Amino acid sequence: MLVATFGQKFAGELRASTARSEETRVAVEFLRAGFNFAPHRHMVLAGLAIAAAPLLYLTLELPKWIVNGALGGGDFHALCNLGELAPAAALAILCVAQLVALTSLSALKYANNLLSANLGEKFLRAQRLRVMRKLRRAAPSRRGAGAAPMLTQELEAVAGFAGGMVATPVAQMVALLTVMGFLLVQDWRLALAAVALTPAQAFLAPYLMRKIGALKTERIATIRSMCAQFCEGEDPRLSGAMREARRAQDLRFDIHRRKFMMKALYNMIGHMTPLLYLSVGGWLVIEGELTVGALVAALAAYREAAGPLRELFSFYMRWADARVRYKALRPALG
Repeated sequence: MLVATFGQKFAGELRASTARSEETRVAVEFLRAGFNFAPHRHMVLAGLAIAAAPLLYLTLELPKWIVNGALGGGDFHALCNLGELAPAAALAILCVAQLVALTSLSALKYANNLLSANLGEKFLRAQRLRVMRKLRRAAPSRRGAGAAPMLTQELEAVAGFAGGMVATPVAQMVALLTVMGFLLVQDWRLALAAVALTPAQAFLAPYLMRKIGALKTERIATIRSMCAQFCEGEDPRLSGAMREARRAQDLRFDIHRRKFMMKALYNMIGHMTPLLYLSVGGWLVIEGELTVGALVAALAAYREAAGPLRELFSFYMRWADARVRYKALRPALG
């Protein structure tokens, strides 16, 4: 009895290890296919993302100069080496500089997003042609069954991720590191407070996305089965198509339930962070270890840090979804 129990446990662990190995192999294959499609364009997009870092830092630094220098009556000329300036003139120069920096940063982000979308559409077209060539060689009875979902929603999710698979994480990591560098310059305790609850988010995301990925894999197979049974020409009320449609509906609701639970947890953690951040920053101002201008700039920087963290979380969700869909598409891609 003990030997049988141990054998079953070992077999289960071996199957789980094999499944993880297969998932890793599929993930590496997908990343290689997406990058090798146009490696030079991915590098250009990464370069644009890195070029935005100085502009982002400037948009964080200028508000502190406005509060502490122009409005606070400080030595603005010592900062900019422009000579003695009236507060109104200093304020005007800093505001114009902030406007130019924000406009330039927005233009870089726009160009990056546009080029990423264009790359994704070209990758989508190439993969659609591969699937269509494979379907053309298949038997006529197999062409209509799963072709529609493969050529539309499944391929579009894969290609949409592939277009920004390099640019998106690079851009968000550069932005996050820039913001954290700015906070470290102000006070290391502010930087620590900004990321204090990030490990909890990093722990929850992979665990919950594995559950969602398994449900999506099952739903893809269910949708294809439903299409195949419907295309056989039978009355859908008398065939298994309606049962599959019901199963697909239940799976989709379960996926939504888990996604909304994950978002609720992230929102709760995200709202706890500003409270911690304000507590630490306010205490530093009261103790005289931080200026009001630095706190205002740090608060703006924290809001900027929340954006990259949210985008990285969204990127991970898209990556998990695209990986599941790519695994289902592998037989059709050849």
